[in-house]
Amino acid sequence: MARRKGVEGSVREIPVGSGSWQARLPSRLDAYRRPLPETFASESTAWTALRVAIVDMDRNASLRPTGRPSGTVRKVRDVLSDYIAARQNSALAPIAIRTVRDYRSVLENHVSGKHADIGRVPIHKLTGRDIRAWMDDLAADGVKAGTIANARRVLGAALAWEVREGRLGVNPATHVRVETSKVRRATMQTVDPVLLPSWAEFATIVETPEFEHDRLLLALLGWCGLRWGEAVSLHEQAVWRDRPQITIDRVLVRRTQKEVDVHSGVGLHLLENNYWQQEPPKAGMTATVPVPRPLWLRLVALADQRLRETPMPMPAGRLLFRRPMLSPGNTHSIGVVDNTNFRRDVWVPTRLAAGLVGDESLPALDPRRYPMKVKDLRAFAASVLLDSGSSLTEAALLLRHSDRRTTERHYARAMQERAHDRGRRAVQIDQSASLPERLDALWQAWTGAFPAVLARLGLDADNVIELGSRRSRA
Repeated sequence: MARRKGVEGSVREIPVGSGSWQARLPSRLDAYRRPLPETFASESTAWTALRVAIVDMDRNASLRPTGRPSGTVRKVRDVLSDYIAARQNSALAPIAIRTVRDYRSVLENHVSGKHADIGRVPIHKLTGRDIRAWMDDLAADGVKAGTIANARRVLGAALAWEVREGRLGVNPATHVRVETSKVRRATMQTVDPVLLPSWAEFATIVETPEFEHDRLLLALLGWCGLRWGEAVSLHEQAVWRDRPQITIDRVLVRRTQKEVDVHSGVGLHLLENNYWQQEPPKAGMTATVPVPRPLWLRLVALADQRLRETPMPMPAGRLLFRRPMLSPGNTHSIGVVDNTNFRRDVWVPTRLAAGLVGDESLPALDPRRYPMKVKDLRAFAASVLLDSGSSLTEAALLLRHSDRRTTERHYARAMQERAHDRGRRAVQIDQSASLPERLDALWQAWTGAFPAVLARLGLDADNVIELGSRRSRA
């Protein structure tokens, strides 16, 4: 902090090397030595503004600041809570509902944790050492390194916002990092392996569910690489009618009662028009995705059937192109879905039938040591692209990963599995053909090896089979 002999107050550059200067009042005018509300481009300009402010306050005592800054002691938890609200209500770039939930989880479980509670620290006393000690406490409580790194990023973003708002001089989290080490890298590789089902296992996955709608959904996830939220949020117009493609342009997020209580406090069942909220896909990446032609024809038939149906009261059990009635006066829905019991009723029995329930006797880095997750079907989609002759760049574009390293991990796993799957290695695809043509050829090879798939997907029938009842909610 720069002080001049015989001159009251002080001037400092925040942060050092930024070229932004702050002027602070002398203690005789303000016991808390508050800074002037603006920053300055040079040290001399800051000193000039400080001298003018001191003269004005000496001439008019009413200009002097009184009381504590902001009236109360502002703590870290207050900063994070205000930051979440500001990002959620931003008119320019509001954050997604799921992101809001993640941020609030960080606030409740980590920033204001039972043992690692940095939320109670006054913001003007927070230092980088406090943040480092908080991270160490989280690790001692058994919190994973990835979770700690995410909590640190959220805290750092909130503190940076506080600086931009002019309530904090320097962000103490700027130089605090989660260091890497051999132990941490080995742990991350061990706990997050990517399981890639073989052709035979994926055929079992598609054939097992009781209802055809669920079988179509799983086939779509595996062959097109859609995320779960993207797949069950598809609307009828997302399926192209003139070429085998689908558009990924939205994700539907169900509101929780806690989120509703913040605004109205009424029950969810009374908020049919606001029960679900529509958001852009992850990372805001709207895209078109190619679909094998036989699967596309079945999706077109199902979408057209949905358009002819009478909307039903929500929530309905079917997950593809569901058109419920939001209210008696509004019969044009945005496609509300109900996936409450899909994991229990469909996914767990399906992976059991495919033998992908995990085996703790296997080595730590073997993905088959752990039960298969629905999101692992995106890894199968990477193998589809590899088998069809797509490059890594093309795979990254189609899978829409925000981090190319994720595609590389899926792609590398697909290459390893292909080397051990003789049936896949025997398939020869014309590399000069277009991607839709290569996908069609690969689909024909897969269904030719497992012909029962065609019947289970209804590809040898005229109409999609109707469900007799909703999925159980018990």
